[in-house]
Amino acid sequence: MREIIKNIGFNAVAPGQKASARLPVDRLYYGLALRASFNGSTSRAAVEAGIKDIELVYNGQNVRQFTPAQLNYINRINGLCNADGTDNSQNRYAYRDALMVHFAAPWQASIQGEEVNALGTLGMNDDLHLDVTIADDAVAPMLELWLIYSYANRAPGRVLKMLRQSLNVGQAGQYDLNNLRTGPVYSRIHFFSPLVKSVEIQALGRFPAKYTRENLPFLTAVYGLGQETAAFTMPMDYTQQVSDGFPTTLPNGAGISDLNLRLDIGGAAGSSTVFPFISELREELF
Repeated sequence: MREIIKNIGFNAVAPGQKASARLPVDRLYYGLALRASFNGSTSRAAVEAGIKDIELVYNGQNVRQFTPAQLNYINRINGLCNADGTDNSQNRYAYRDALMVHFAAPWQASIQGEEVNALGTLGMNDDLHLDVTIADDAVAPMLELWLIYSYANRAPGRVLKMLRQSLNVGQAGQYDLNNLRTGPVYSRIHFFSPLVKSVEIQALGRFPAKYTRENLPFLTAVYGLGQETAAFTMPMDYTQQVSDGFPTTLPNGAGISDLNLRLDIGGAAGSSTVFPFISELREELF
Protein backbone atom coordinates (compact mmCIF):
# COMPACT_ATOMS: atom_id res chain seq x y z
CA MET A 1 0.00 0.00 0.00
CA ARG A 2 1.24 3.48 -0.84
CA GLU A 3 1.42 6.01 1.95
CA ILE A 4 1.18 9.77 1.45
CA ILE A 5 2.56 11.70 4.40
CA LYS A 6 3.80 15.20 5.08
CA ASN A 7 7.55 15.50 5.61
CA ILE A 8 8.97 17.12 8.75
CA GLY A 9 9.84 20.22 6.77
CA PHE A 10 12.58 22.34 5.21
CA ASN A 11 15.37 24.25 6.85
CA ALA A 12 16.51 27.75 5.77
CA VAL A 13 13.25 28.80 4.09
CA ALA A 14 14.15 32.41 3.33
CA PRO A 15 14.76 34.64 0.27
CA GLY A 16 18.06 33.83 -1.46
CA GLN A 17 18.59 30.62 0.51
CA LYS A 18 18.75 26.94 -0.46
CA ALA A 19 16.11 25.19 1.63
CA SER A 20 16.69 21.48 2.17
CA ALA A 21 14.38 18.66 3.25
CA ARG A 22 15.87 15.31 4.25
CA LEU A 23 13.82 12.27 3.28
CA PRO A 24 13.66 9.08 5.35
CA VAL A 25 15.26 6.05 3.69
CA ASP A 26 14.37 2.31 3.67
CA ARG A 27 11.26 3.12 1.64
CA LEU A 28 10.26 2.76 -2.03
CA TYR A 29 9.47 6.24 -3.37
CA TYR A 30 6.90 6.81 -6.11
CA GLY A 31 6.99 10.59 -6.06
CA LEU A 32 7.14 13.84 -4.14
CA ALA A 33 4.61 16.66 -3.99
CA LEU A 34 6.18 20.06 -3.32
CA ARG A 35 3.79 22.82 -2.29
CA ALA A 36 4.92 26.43 -2.15
CA SER A 37 3.43 29.85 -1.55
CA PHE A 38 4.87 33.34 -1.82
CA ASN A 39 3.24 36.29 -0.06
CA GLY A 40 0.22 34.04 0.40
CA SER A 41 -0.12 33.13 -3.28
CA THR A 42 0.09 29.56 -4.61
CA SER A 43 -0.45 30.58 -8.24
CA ARG A 44 1.72 29.09 -10.96
CA ALA A 45 3.24 32.51 -11.71
CA ALA A 46 4.12 33.10 -8.04
CA VAL A 47 5.74 29.68 -7.62
CA GLU A 48 7.69 29.82 -10.89
CA ALA A 49 9.02 33.27 -9.94
CA GLY A 50 9.69 32.46 -6.27
CA ILE A 51 11.74 29.28 -6.79
CA LYS A 52 14.95 29.42 -8.80
CA ASP A 53 15.84 25.73 -8.80
CA ILE A 54 14.90 22.28 -7.50
CA GLU A 55 17.46 19.52 -7.01
CA LEU A 56 17.19 15.95 -5.75
CA VAL A 57 20.32 14.37 -4.24
CA TYR A 58 20.28 10.55 -4.08
CA ASN A 59 23.13 8.85 -2.22
CA GLY A 60 25.49 11.73 -2.96
CA GLN A 61 24.53 12.18 -6.62
CA ASN A 62 22.40 14.94 -8.14
CA VAL A 63 19.78 12.95 -10.08
CA ARG A 64 17.13 15.60 -10.76
CA GLN A 65 17.51 19.30 -11.49
CA PHE A 66 14.94 21.69 -12.95
CA THR A 67 13.14 24.97 -12.41
CA PRO A 68 9.43 24.94 -11.53
CA ALA A 69 8.64 26.06 -15.09
CA GLN A 70 10.67 23.19 -16.55
CA LEU A 71 9.05 20.66 -14.20
CA ASN A 72 5.58 21.97 -15.02
CA TYR A 73 6.41 21.62 -18.72
CA ILE A 74 7.61 18.02 -18.38
CA ASN A 75 4.45 17.06 -16.49
CA ARG A 76 2.21 19.06 -18.82
CA ILE A 77 3.38 17.49 -22.10
CA ASN A 78 2.78 14.09 -20.53
CA GLY A 79 -0.88 14.93 -20.04
CA LEU A 80 -0.80 16.10 -16.43
CA CYS A 81 -1.88 19.60 -15.52
CA ASN A 82 0.19 22.46 -14.15
CA ALA A 83 0.76 22.73 -10.42
CA ASP A 84 -2.14 25.21 -10.17
CA GLY A 85 -4.57 22.85 -11.91
CA THR A 86 -4.64 24.74 -15.23
CA ASP A 87 -4.21 23.27 -18.71
CA ASN A 88 -5.47 19.84 -17.75
CA SER A 89 -6.54 19.03 -21.32
CA GLN A 90 -6.62 15.28 -20.72
CA ASN A 91 -8.50 15.56 -17.42
CA ARG A 92 -5.90 13.59 -15.50
CA TYR A 93 -5.75 13.86 -11.75
CA ALA A 94 -3.52 16.57 -10.33
CA TYR A 95 -2.28 17.35 -6.86
CA ARG A 96 -3.70 20.81 -6.39
CA ASP A 97 -1.09 23.56 -6.00
CA ALA A 98 1.77 21.01 -5.96
CA LEU A 99 4.88 20.58 -8.08
CA MET A 100 4.96 16.84 -8.74
CA VAL A 101 8.35 15.08 -8.88
CA HIS A 102 7.49 11.64 -10.27
CA PHE A 103 9.70 8.57 -9.94
CA ALA A 104 7.11 5.93 -10.86
CA ALA A 105 5.59 8.23 -13.49
CA PRO A 106 1.96 7.48 -14.42
CA TRP A 107 2.78 7.92 -18.12
CA GLN A 108 5.60 5.33 -18.09
CA ALA A 109 3.84 2.04 -17.54
CA SER A 110 4.65 -1.48 -18.66
CA ILE A 111 3.63 -5.04 -17.97
CA GLN A 112 5.82 -4.67 -14.89
CA GLY A 113 3.82 -1.64 -13.77
CA GLU A 114 5.06 1.90 -13.35
CA GLU A 115 6.72 0.83 -10.07
CA VAL A 116 9.73 -0.39 -12.05
CA ASN A 117 11.04 3.20 -11.97
CA ALA A 118 10.27 3.78 -8.29
CA LEU A 119 13.21 4.96 -6.18
CA GLY A 120 14.61 2.23 -3.93
CA THR A 121 16.41 3.24 -0.74
CA LEU A 122 16.86 -0.07 1.10
CA GLY A 123 20.08 -0.07 3.15
CA MET A 124 21.05 3.46 2.09
CA ASN A 125 22.72 5.95 4.33
CA ASP A 126 20.80 9.10 5.15
CA ASP A 127 21.86 11.00 2.00
CA LEU A 128 18.51 11.60 0.31
CA HIS A 129 17.29 15.17 0.22
CA LEU A 130 15.37 17.70 -1.89
CA ASP A 131 16.95 21.15 -2.19
CA VAL A 132 14.91 24.19 -3.22
CA THR A 133 16.70 27.45 -4.06
CA ILE A 134 14.47 30.41 -3.28
CA ALA A 135 14.65 33.61 -5.35
CA ASP A 136 16.44 36.59 -3.83
CA ASP A 137 13.35 38.81 -4.14
CA ALA A 138 10.84 36.23 -2.88
CA VAL A 139 8.34 37.53 -0.33
CA ALA A 140 7.18 35.39 2.62
CA PRO A 141 8.17 32.01 1.16
CA MET A 142 6.55 28.87 2.54
CA LEU A 143 7.39 25.29 1.52
CA GLU A 144 5.69 21.99 2.24
CA LEU A 145 6.69 18.51 1.04
CA TRP A 146 4.55 15.39 0.81
CA LEU A 147 6.11 11.96 0.33
CA ILE A 148 4.51 9.13 -1.66
CA TYR A 149 6.05 5.75 -0.82
CA SER A 150 5.51 2.19 0.35
CA TYR A 151 7.53 -0.26 2.44
CA ALA A 152 7.75 -2.78 -0.44
CA ASN A 153 11.34 -1.67 -0.72
CA ARG A 154 14.34 -2.55 -2.86
CA ALA A 155 17.99 -1.57 -2.86
CA PRO A 156 19.24 1.44 -4.84
CA GLY A 157 19.90 0.63 -8.47
CA ARG A 158 18.63 1.97 -11.76
CA VAL A 159 17.25 5.48 -11.50
CA LEU A 160 15.68 7.83 -14.03
CA LYS A 161 17.85 10.93 -13.97
CA MET A 162 16.92 14.36 -15.28
CA LEU A 163 20.18 16.21 -15.86
CA ARG A 164 20.32 19.82 -17.04
CA GLN A 165 22.96 21.31 -19.31
CA SER A 166 23.20 24.41 -21.49
CA LEU A 167 23.73 24.92 -25.21
CA ASN A 168 25.36 28.10 -26.52
CA VAL A 169 24.45 28.98 -30.11
CA GLY A 170 25.14 31.97 -32.32
CA GLN A 171 23.31 32.66 -35.53
CA ALA A 172 20.73 30.40 -37.13
CA GLY A 173 22.12 27.16 -38.53
CA GLN A 174 23.15 23.63 -37.57
CA TYR A 175 24.79 22.81 -34.25
CA ASP A 176 26.17 19.45 -33.12
CA LEU A 177 26.05 18.04 -29.63
CA ASN A 178 28.92 15.59 -29.88
CA ASN A 179 29.90 12.63 -27.75
CA LEU A 180 26.88 12.46 -25.47
CA ARG A 181 27.19 10.23 -22.42
CA THR A 182 26.98 6.56 -23.25
CA GLY A 183 25.92 3.75 -20.96
CA PRO A 184 22.48 5.03 -19.89
CA VAL A 185 19.21 4.34 -21.68
CA TYR A 186 17.85 7.69 -22.92
CA SER A 187 14.12 8.37 -22.56
CA ARG A 188 13.91 11.86 -24.01
CA ILE A 189 15.66 15.21 -24.22
CA HIS A 190 13.87 18.52 -23.62
CA PHE A 191 15.26 21.65 -25.30
CA PHE A 192 13.85 24.76 -23.65
CA SER A 193 13.88 27.15 -26.58
CA PRO A 194 11.47 28.11 -29.39
CA LEU A 195 14.51 28.40 -31.69
CA VAL A 196 14.94 24.63 -32.12
CA LYS A 197 13.51 23.63 -35.52
CA SER A 198 14.63 20.00 -35.66
CA VAL A 199 16.81 17.43 -33.88
CA GLU A 200 18.51 14.46 -35.55
CA ILE A 201 20.08 11.50 -33.75
CA GLN A 202 23.39 10.14 -35.06
CA ALA A 203 24.72 6.80 -33.79
CA LEU A 204 26.84 3.95 -35.18
CA GLY A 205 27.17 5.75 -38.49
CA ARG A 206 23.39 5.86 -38.91
CA PHE A 207 20.65 8.43 -38.47
CA PRO A 208 17.89 6.50 -36.69
CA ALA A 209 15.51 9.44 -36.12
CA LYS A 210 14.92 13.04 -37.10
CA TYR A 211 12.20 15.07 -35.45
CA THR A 212 10.99 18.44 -36.72
CA ARG A 213 8.45 20.98 -35.52
CA GLU A 214 6.20 19.73 -38.31
CA ASN A 215 6.36 15.97 -37.74
CA LEU A 216 6.54 15.80 -33.93
CA PRO A 217 2.84 16.53 -33.23
CA PHE A 218 1.43 13.72 -35.34
CA LEU A 219 4.24 11.26 -34.53
CA THR A 220 3.84 11.59 -30.78
CA ALA A 221 0.18 12.49 -30.25
CA VAL A 222 -0.96 8.86 -30.54
CA TYR A 223 1.06 8.10 -27.40
CA GLY A 224 -0.22 11.12 -25.50
CA LEU A 225 3.01 13.15 -25.64
CA GLY A 226 2.37 16.84 -26.26
CA GLN A 227 4.54 19.60 -27.68
CA GLU A 228 4.70 23.34 -27.07
CA THR A 229 6.15 26.23 -29.08
CA ALA A 230 8.45 27.40 -26.25
CA ALA A 231 10.29 24.08 -26.08
CA PHE A 232 11.15 21.01 -28.16
CA THR A 233 10.98 17.50 -26.71
CA MET A 234 12.71 14.69 -28.57
CA PRO A 235 11.26 11.33 -27.49
CA MET A 236 13.48 8.28 -27.43
CA ASP A 237 11.05 6.13 -25.47
CA TYR A 238 8.59 6.76 -28.30
CA THR A 239 5.84 4.50 -26.91
CA GLN A 240 6.40 5.75 -23.35
CA GLN A 241 6.91 2.17 -22.20
CA VAL A 242 9.44 1.61 -19.43
CA SER A 243 11.02 -1.13 -21.56
CA ASP A 244 11.45 1.30 -24.45
CA GLY A 245 14.19 3.90 -24.80
CA PHE A 246 17.44 4.41 -26.66
CA PRO A 247 20.20 2.12 -25.29
CA THR A 248 23.74 3.43 -25.64
CA THR A 249 25.64 0.26 -24.74
CA LEU A 250 26.76 -2.35 -27.27
CA PRO A 251 26.27 -6.11 -26.69
CA ASN A 252 29.93 -6.38 -25.63
CA GLY A 253 29.35 -3.81 -22.87
CA ALA A 254 31.17 -0.95 -24.59
CA GLY A 255 29.46 2.39 -25.05
CA ILE A 256 28.50 3.76 -28.46
CA SER A 257 31.45 5.83 -29.63
CA ASP A 258 29.60 8.27 -31.90
CA LEU A 259 26.37 9.26 -30.15
CA ASN A 260 25.62 12.79 -31.35
CA LEU A 261 22.70 15.13 -31.91
CA ARG A 262 22.40 17.64 -34.74
CA LEU A 263 20.14 20.62 -34.06
CA ASP A 264 18.75 23.03 -36.61
CA ILE A 265 18.42 26.43 -34.94
CA GLY A 266 16.35 29.18 -36.51
CA GLY A 267 16.01 32.85 -35.78
CA ALA A 268 18.82 33.16 -33.23
CA ALA A 269 19.17 36.81 -32.28
CA GLY A 270 22.48 38.51 -31.57
CA SER A 271 25.87 36.85 -31.44
CA SER A 272 25.08 34.34 -28.71
CA THR A 273 22.01 32.62 -27.27
CA VAL A 274 22.17 30.20 -24.34
CA PHE A 275 19.30 27.88 -23.53
CA PRO A 276 19.02 24.88 -21.18
CA PHE A 277 18.19 21.31 -22.07
CA ILE A 278 17.33 18.38 -19.79
CA SER A 279 18.20 14.77 -20.59
CA GLU A 280 16.05 12.01 -19.11
CA LEU A 281 18.11 8.83 -18.85
CA ARG A 282 17.98 5.59 -16.87
CA GLU A 283 21.26 4.57 -15.34
CA GLU A 284 22.59 2.09 -12.80
CA LEU A 285 24.13 4.09 -9.96
CA PHE A 286 25.58 1.36 -7.77
